[in-house]
Parts: sequence; C-alpha cells; structure tokens
Amino acid sequence: MNSDCKIGIVENEEFFRARLKEELLEYQSISIWKNAEDCYRDNNLQSLDILLVDIGLPDMSGIDLIKLVKEKFPALKILVISGISSDDTIFQALQFGANGYIWKNELKELKSCVEDILNDGSVMSPSIGIRVLHFFRSRLCPTEEILSLREKQVLELIISGMKNNKIAFQLGISEGTIRKHINNIYKKLHVTNRVELMKKLSEMGYTSR
Repeated sequence: MNSDCKIGIVENEEFFRARLKEELLEYQSISIWKNAEDCYRDNNLQSLDILLVDIGLPDMSGIDLIKLVKEKFPALKILVISGISSDDTIFQALQFGANGYIWKNELKELKSCVEDILNDGSVMSPSIGIRVLHFFRSRLCPTEEILSLREKQVLELIISGMKNNKIAFQLGISEGTIRKHINNIYKKLHVTNRVELMKKLSEMGYTSR
C-alpha cells in the first residue's frame, strides 16, 4: 500500500466524510472539501494522486467537477463514490474520465479500490459492471465480427468488473494468456485500457438513449 499518496475527498454529507476518513486512516495525506467549487479552486488539487467524488453535491455536481478536473489535470485519478444509480449519471462519469464508480454502501472495499486505481486499474461495483455488460451485449454487435470467441468471453468478464487473475481462474487459463487476449481486444476496439473502453461505450450513444 502506498501510504504516502495524496488523497482528496469531495463529499457534502458529514456522516460519509467521517466514514471515508475512517476507511482511509492508513493514508497520511487526505484533503477534504464539502463542495465541488471549493475543491476546484484549491491549488492543492494539482498535487493529488486520487480524488474521491460524490455526484449529488450542492450547486456544481460531481459530474461537472469530474469534467473540469480531467480537462485541467488529465493524469489525476478519480473514483466516484455515490448513491445515485441513474444509468446516464454512471456513464457520464465514465465518459468524462472517472476511473471507477462504487456505491456508498460498499466502503469496506474502499482501500482496495483506491489501490487498484492508483496502480492504473479501474473499479466498478458488480451491479454497475452488469449494466455496462448488458449495454455492451445490446449495442456492440459489430464486435461479433472482429473478436474471437475467447476474446468475447474475456471482454464480457472485463466489462463486468472482474480482475485479470479472476478471469484467468474462471476460464481456466494463465494470467499471461489473459493479458495477451486483452491486448488483442484493445487493439481491435482501438482503446488502450479499461477506462477508455468504458468511455467508448458511452460515446456510442448510451447516455442519449
């Protein structure tokens, strides 16, 4: 665990601010803002490694903050922690650059989620992964022609939020083979990582449905 990383939290509810701090006690540097405006104006924002953002904030929403922050600091990692379950909201957050989206009732896994994102991964609550998977199945028909059967199996598990080691276990093949399949999938779909894959789904019209 990288206890020296700098974490920012944008949350307007006192109870959840306390919960987030409690789950992240092992990290030495945590900055907290009660609204998006104060966060965006703070010069300390540029020094953060990861920003945890609620969506339902007063005045400027978490979605607007994600968009502005990613435009100004594209390398900053962002994890959404929200109770809002709207499909449009979820896909907008991913489209604008969020590296993950989890529910507020799943904070026991928060430290693991933060570490995954800091290590260039992406995280989603299982139910969110299922929604993305259903969207993929209904809208990405062209991939049927360009992906092999095994690549389609791997891709569905990626979209569901499963990590490489679990994909390998479920399919009964090595992690090295999984990485090769994933590289082939990224090349064929013209993306370079899981976050870009989520963005591509959104850019194909999901939020305007």
